[in-house]
Amino acid sequence: MKVFLRSTETGQFYAGPDKWTGDHAEAHDFQGPDSALDTVSQDKLTAMEVVMHFEEAAFDLPLKIVGVGSP
Repeated sequence: MKVFLRSTETGQFYAGPDKWTGDHAEAHDFQGPDSALDTVSQDKLTAMEVVMHFEEAAFDLPLKIVGVGSP
């Protein structure tokens, strides 16, 4: 399993500071939701969701972030 951040506005994945991609293969793997949430808070990102990505994309689990960094 990999853990990504995705913009709910653009559908793009976080690839690094000021870098976004439409391809999860190029996205930053946070390896855990805590690390992803830390980045949302530190970088003041808004309209984000954590995506738990599995080998079979049909099982991906998006989790909308409410509160810190979200409107």
